[in-house]
Amino acid sequence: MPLPVPALRAVLAASAGLLTATAATPAAAAPPAPPNCVVVLDTATVTCYATRAGLRAAVDRLDRTAASSDLGAVWSDGHGGGSQLLFRGSQGCAFRYPEFRTLPAGWNDVASSATGYGGCRIYLYEHTYWQGIFRYADGFVGDLNNFNDRTSSVHFS
Repeated sequence: MPLPVPALRAVLAASAGLLTATAATPAAAAPPAPPNCVVVLDTATVTCYATRAGLRAAVDRLDRTAASSDLGAVWSDGHGGGSQLLFRGSQGCAFRYPEFRTLPAGWNDVASSATGYGGCRIYLYEHTYWQGIFRYADGFVGDLNNFNDRTSSVHFS
């Protein structure tokens, strides 16, 4: 049996309001990309650059003037893409650098790929101060899989 015209109009009006409310919901904006940064333990500095080319140029200058070397890096996207956070130190892989107990601004829960350099194994921890579950990489890991966007502190061995 067909609906009476007034009831049909009420159903259509309610449906139109539901569709309008659903369509009006704005999409969430993607978070901004973190800056490209280098953490240098010998000077206790974190310096960030707008581009990876700026970061690389700064590291090239450090290589000529400082005793520190690259220990490892993480990237904001898989397979070494996106922004880069580079860790440098002169004490080698076995020293537990206190500066790595937290990550610089914009880098908490962002890492999607990682590597250790010069024989260093990088440990990625779920929480600050090397707490929670962890994952390590002996070499380049292009996809952190279930550890993607979960790193809050690192150390090397």
